[in-house]
Amino acid sequence: MPKFIRPYYLILILTSAWCLLVISPAIVGDSNPVSQTYNNASYTFFGKVCHQYDSRSLHIDDHKLTVCARCSGIYFGFLAGLLSFSLIFKNINIKYPVLFLFIISIPMILDISLNYLGIHSSNLFTRTVSGLIFGILSTLIIYPTYQQAFNELFNKHLRGKIYVRKT
Repeated sequence: MPKFIRPYYLILILTSAWCLLVISPAIVGDSNPVSQTYNNASYTFFGKVCHQYDSRSLHIDDHKLTVCARCSGIYFGFLAGLLSFSLIFKNINIKYPVLFLFIISIPMILDISLNYLGIHSSNLFTRTVSGLIFGILSTLIIYPTYQQAFNELFNKHLRGKIYVRKT
């Protein structure tokens, strides 16, 4: 692997492309048969990972995003976490990643549970914000793990260098 391909830029490009696909129906529109076919394929593809309920999805110019508000928050939150990783999160080391994942899931769990119990009415705002919180903070676990895997595969001189604590 060439040295100019750094793991950060690769995951940033892939995550940006994924987020672009999430909003692509709004960009493409539905004015012709080709764009309608593309949008149908996009919804079918993302339908494998999200329920896509219209009432629980964000819209741009009357075009529903390819995933619900919570999934949109997770994906765009992860992108925001990547963009801020080197500025804010670089020196943070998560000692107990499974516990950390549970803790950052609490806002989503509360939003779902309180809505189910009738105590709080979940809405687009709470779904999006709980997804954003999870997406941004999950960067602290996912990116260092990805970086270590990348180095193990492609950079012989960095093999064995530990970026995340083994559990």
